[in-house]
Amino acid sequence: MLRLFICCQFLFMLLTSAALDTITTNKSIRDGNTIVSAGGVYELGFFSPGNSKNRYVGIWYKKISPTTVVWVANRDIPLNDTSGVLTLNPNGILVLVDKSNVSIWSSNSSRLLKNPKARLLDTANLVVSDGNDRDQGINFAWQSFDYPGNTLLPGMKVGIDLVTGMDRYVTSWKSTDDPTPGDYVDRVDSHGYPQLFLSRNSSVVFSSGPWTGAAFSSSPSNKPSLYYTFEFVINQKEIYFKYELKSDSLPTRVVLNPDGVIQHLIWIEHTQSWFLYLTAQLDNCDRFALCGPYSSCNINNSPPCDCLKGFEPRYPQESAADWSSGCVRRTSLNCTHDGFLKFTRIKMPDSRNSWYNERMNLEDCEKMCLADCNCTAYSDLDVRNGGSGCLLWFGELIDIREFSQNEQNLYVRVAASELGECILTGSKVENEDMELPLFDLVTVTSSTGNFSSANVIGEGGFGPGILPSGQEIAVKRLSKYSGQGIQELKNEIVLISKLQHRNLVKLLGCCLEGEERMLIYEFMPNASLDYFIFDPSRKASLGWKNRFEIAMGISRGLLYLHQDSRLRIIHRDLKTSNILLDTDMNAKISDFGLAKIFGGDQEEGKTKRVIGTYGYMSPEYAVDGKYSVKSDVFSIGVIILEIVSGRKNRKFRHLEHHHNLLGHAWLLWIEGNALELIDECIKESFSESQVLRCIQVGLLCVQKLPEDRPTMASVVFWLGNEGLVLPQPKQPGFFIERNSMESTESSTDEVYVTLDTITTDKSIRDGDTIVSAGGVYELGFFSPGNSKNHYVGIWYKKISNGTVVWVANRSIPLNDTSGVLTLNPNGILVLVDKSNVSIWSSNSSRLLKNPKARLLDSGNLVVSDGNDRGLENNFAWQSFDYPGNTLLPGMRLGKDFVTGMNWHLTSWKSTDDPTPGDYVDRVDSHGYPQLFVWKNSSIVFSSGPWNGIAFSGSPNNKPNTYYSFEFVINQQEIYYTYTIKNDSIPTRVVLNPSGVLEHLTWIERSQSWFLYLTAQFDNCDRFGLCGPYSSCNINNSPPCDCLKGFEPRYPQDSATEWSSGCIRRTSLDCTHDGFLKFSGIKMPDSRNSWYNDSMNLEDCEKMCLADCNCTAYSDLDVRNGGSGCLLWFGELIDIRGFSQNEQNLYVRVAASELDRKGRRKRAALIGVISAVVATFILSFLAWFYFRRRKRRRGLEVENEDMELPLFDLVTVTTATDNFSSANVIGEGGFGPVYKGILPNGQDIAVKRLSKHSGQGFQELKNEIALISKLQHRNLVKLLGCCLEGEERMLIYEFMPNASLDYFIFDSSRKASLAWKNRFEIAMGISRGLLYLHQDSRLRIIHRDLKTSNILLDTDMNAKISDFGLAKIFGGDQVEGKTKRVIGTYGYMSPEYAVDGKYSVKSDVFSIGVIILEIVSGRKNRKFRHLEHHHNLLGHAWLLWIEGNALELIDECIKESFSESQVLRCIQVGLLCVQKLPEDRPTMASVVFWLGNEGLVLPQPKRPGFFIERNSMDSTKSSTDEGYLSNNVSITILEPR
Repeated sequence: MLRLFICCQFLFMLLTSAALDTITTNKSIRDGNTIVSAGGVYELGFFSPGNSKNRYVGIWYKKISPTTVVWVANRDIPLNDTSGVLTLNPNGILVLVDKSNVSIWSSNSSRLLKNPKARLLDTANLVVSDGNDRDQGINFAWQSFDYPGNTLLPGMKVGIDLVTGMDRYVTSWKSTDDPTPGDYVDRVDSHGYPQLFLSRNSSVVFSSGPWTGAAFSSSPSNKPSLYYTFEFVINQKEIYFKYELKSDSLPTRVVLNPDGVIQHLIWIEHTQSWFLYLTAQLDNCDRFALCGPYSSCNINNSPPCDCLKGFEPRYPQESAADWSSGCVRRTSLNCTHDGFLKFTRIKMPDSRNSWYNERMNLEDCEKMCLADCNCTAYSDLDVRNGGSGCLLWFGELIDIREFSQNEQNLYVRVAASELGECILTGSKVENEDMELPLFDLVTVTSSTGNFSSANVIGEGGFGPGILPSGQEIAVKRLSKYSGQGIQELKNEIVLISKLQHRNLVKLLGCCLEGEERMLIYEFMPNASLDYFIFDPSRKASLGWKNRFEIAMGISRGLLYLHQDSRLRIIHRDLKTSNILLDTDMNAKISDFGLAKIFGGDQEEGKTKRVIGTYGYMSPEYAVDGKYSVKSDVFSIGVIILEIVSGRKNRKFRHLEHHHNLLGHAWLLWIEGNALELIDECIKESFSESQVLRCIQVGLLCVQKLPEDRPTMASVVFWLGNEGLVLPQPKQPGFFIERNSMESTESSTDEVYVTLDTITTDKSIRDGDTIVSAGGVYELGFFSPGNSKNHYVGIWYKKISNGTVVWVANRSIPLNDTSGVLTLNPNGILVLVDKSNVSIWSSNSSRLLKNPKARLLDSGNLVVSDGNDRGLENNFAWQSFDYPGNTLLPGMRLGKDFVTGMNWHLTSWKSTDDPTPGDYVDRVDSHGYPQLFVWKNSSIVFSSGPWNGIAFSGSPNNKPNTYYSFEFVINQQEIYYTYTIKNDSIPTRVVLNPSGVLEHLTWIERSQSWFLYLTAQFDNCDRFGLCGPYSSCNINNSPPCDCLKGFEPRYPQDSATEWSSGCIRRTSLDCTHDGFLKFSGIKMPDSRNSWYNDSMNLEDCEKMCLADCNCTAYSDLDVRNGGSGCLLWFGELIDIRGFSQNEQNLYVRVAASELDRKGRRKRAALIGVISAVVATFILSFLAWFYFRRRKRRRGLEVENEDMELPLFDLVTVTTATDNFSSANVIGEGGFGPVYKGILPNGQDIAVKRLSKHSGQGFQELKNEIALISKLQHRNLVKLLGCCLEGEERMLIYEFMPNASLDYFIFDSSRKASLAWKNRFEIAMGISRGLLYLHQDSRLRIIHRDLKTSNILLDTDMNAKISDFGLAKIFGGDQVEGKTKRVIGTYGYMSPEYAVDGKYSVKSDVFSIGVIILEIVSGRKNRKFRHLEHHHNLLGHAWLLWIEGNALELIDECIKESFSESQVLRCIQVGLLCVQKLPEDRPTMASVVFWLGNEGLVLPQPKRPGFFIERNSMDSTKSSTDEGYLSNNVSITILEPR
């Protein structure tokens, strides 16, 4: 009986325990009840997270306190009371119902279950299955592991089931009190080669990088270990990541926290706490694509971003602060001759745009990438066992970072010229964009009389210098002591070396030897425009005719910069002193140091660094930093009005008003008295209509709004054409009367009037503000984020989101808008509420007679006596003494030992609440001072001791071109401060609510704050993470390791928990100890230390050795070889490894731990031998280089007009495959044209003079002399020439889309040229021809303009080519005559074809023909019509006078054409082909007419050659080209 009773009891207990982990259809879970997994590991029930009162169903660890939740059912819909019930219905669906029995959450399953049960497993997986099939995963109808929350447990998967479509991903909680899905999601992305992405809303913030076979590329150190294993599975059915523990007794979890950090946490039993083992995001470099395309992030550098080899910054001017735009190729690819550069120890790029194959080898992978022009990089797919597989990237490479170790190599595609590149410094220009001759320093020094003061012609300028050739030069020399200027000088070299225009100053070369940086210009004997027009004695020598021509010249030069140069350029500093005058008083625009290049469709730029000259700057640039072509238009408007009046805009004064010159001119204009503006000294010589037109154009240019200002094309046309009806100007920009004192002479042109002061009789109410004098900061009332509370604060005035940098009443907010900030008679600022109760006040012990509170441009709110604004020691109170969460430039963190003042940062509680939060950043003065970040009473981060250059914890954060900082330690005070070298870049250091110190920079272009760096790099920056005598290395797993000579205190915990650190392997005996040297580390916590700044390292060692309690020593200051002494006493904690650090630590160890000296001697010997071998190799390479260079000098061309690079015959022969007939792309009387490929991969076209040609050599010389002096976006670019032996060749850029006739006259190809393309081509040809006729340094008549000489680049941009027959006009020449009429019939003008007369109007006739051919798609000469025998011109004329002009258009563009544009083109074309030259327009008119809608154009007369031909004339003939008596062949450059 007893046995039976015991058995029954046992059976009852067994059944009861079995039921404890299960929910059935008749057993529900109510709030207060739980089920527990069989092994007692996890528990399921109802809970309330943190401080929340909401109720949720969740799973948590059973035996861990406090409750750690790992899964939540009803994340989106909480219960607001304890009435919830979790049930299992007969269909096997888990349902959570509220008190109204309404379902608020349920599981889902498409399977019908006969005997459904829900069971909580010891893995924390809640599973629904049929009957007792508990252990067969395939029988689970539903499982919680398919729906992760914020936690990934061992055995869970993150990834995609490609069969069912199931997507398993992790989502953060909204906060620690709210499990609602937050902003962050971690999931697998299956595009290209799969990887894990962490996204915030829709933006990727972190990428794991592609899987390497052993680990993710972003975490090369996080490999399977003794503690856990993980895998990333990719197959046809699924893609997923999961990890497993090797020991189930160690609770672990991976959590995506509310801040978006992926944390791997381990439960430590003896501390009863969760230990942060590692984070997926290591440091700031793990912010996704931080450095932009083709750039790599290195956390040890400052700034951390740098271009990959072969690339350069997209925006060099912003590369100190913002790298989001990344880099671009230094040399373009050409596909067929590219190569690969190998990059090691890096994170692989984002692999969404990639392709992979598991079976290929690396060699085949390279071949495949090389064969595909879109492939930008390749690598092994799997690094194990020597590497296997192939991974190809397409498109830009982003999200690359550097590591100290990584097994996977990346091979990046670059142009051939970037392979094996050798960069020379000193006498060579490093940037290939600087296409300039180099002058040696001796030549420049001699030419300027050793930079004699007698030769100074301006600040930093010398002249005239005289070269050995006799040429006069001007030398612009950058001061060695200039804090800025090198970037401007580089900018000027890059820009002006690519510009050629008669109204731009000519840059002859540069000198870059040693520390010298000089530009060599042509000398302008008549100085600058301001030298004349603002000088009472010299202005009279500038008559009206000169002034008008100068205005026209500046306008044409600016039009070229804005529209016609190969680069679209905004000058940004156009003023009279930058307009130079040559011998004939022709204007030359100079000084491109501040110029900006606009690319593509860019229309506007923005900067915080507003540089220029007040009086010439446009309103939008001066106030908001916005610049565009319209900014330059404003500047030229000012100049035109100054030219007319002979008066300066900024320094203009008038007895009756206080307006500037613009305002005065406007007043005279609206009064009808504009002529009163003119300079007295030109009243005898001026043309009234020209002067009035100049004033009107000047006023139109200086309109307040950019959109109201004309383009430079309009300005040039208006100035150059009488009788036009111009728009009426509105009120100009800056039409504000100034205080009379502002117009007096001063050292600066900048005037900024603003209310920046609070006085005893002027308070600030909610809604009012004061603004600092320079308009930088604003003070007033604000409400942060979503808060309704009101605070008094200071914020950036010009930053749209109003970033707050200081708050007065942080602890006591106002709850309405009744607050008033006053200054009482004692100089105390007081903030009162609606009851007039003080809720905040400043404090001061000084009595002030005339107190004033003023907001400075530094962001400092100061209270002082009277007008003593600039004296810091006169401030009775300043906000800089009471920082909030923000450290601005000039603020201090530290202690004043005299006053007791303690400057420290305190975090906000949240982004909506400036109440002091948990974190404080302050100086600790115990031992050798350092900076600590505290969380409540615990240190969470230490800067490490100061080493004279930087804090030991931030070795990369050194003073640079962007900012400088210092840490001052003396008897009176200890403080840290930093200053910005460029005040126009807003910057701040913020202690955020999470305790991270962030250095933020405002990026004007993106209108956002850029996280420049964080003080805390990574997990190793957690204070004392690894315990005593241990060092943290983020690249290791686990990251902690004992210092040499030490061993783990608890070896059994060393795989997971290191807080107890290490102990000595051998005890010290004090008398026989020694020291081990540790390099590349952060110095230990220095609270228990002693220091002396005058001792040397040897004495420091002796002092430490003599004191048995001294555990380590080092230099105090690493500068100048090291000085001072720093001793540590007690345990050494908070040590971490860096790849670089100049300070060495010498740690005391027992004598037995010291290394033997023999190893050091061998290492030293090997180093000496290596150095000798390296020196020998470098010497040989240098000898070889200079010998080759000397040989190449023999190939120079004697003719100085041929300013071109020379190509040797071997290079050209190789490029064209020995002039293979397969490479011929054109043929003419001159000779054949070949396509070739240079060694750097660039495609070229080689024009070769035939050895048997009776003509051509003169034309070749002509073409070299001409086109080498031309630079325009619509002219083909001549790269160089080859003149060896009997060979005469020209090397051009290759045009892949052949010539215009290749398309428009071909029935199948013409359809690919839509009307938009055709119109742009017509505009491009017109602009190029205008440049030749009017704006190039040489006035050129092309004489053979035709469709086959119009080449088309990749983007179908037109390029005029073939200058072999061109003629140069000099001086006032307007016409030439020849008996050798060469050209192409159908394009030649009547006067040229018949009488041999040519002029600019001959080319105008030719372009008229081309325009009509573009519209019609028909050839002029070969045109045939059933009803008449006229050519195309005659046919177009007949249609025009009949009103049927649209019948002319090509059939294939009838769906895409613009009627108004087509009619305008036909009309302009007919005007161009008038019989008489004088009836044809100039190219300036053609460009203006084509580019402007709504103009009333003249009516065309009958065209030239309006004669019906014999029907036989229109039949096809063998050639259209000829002399009067001889045929001529014209070379056509076109690809096969």
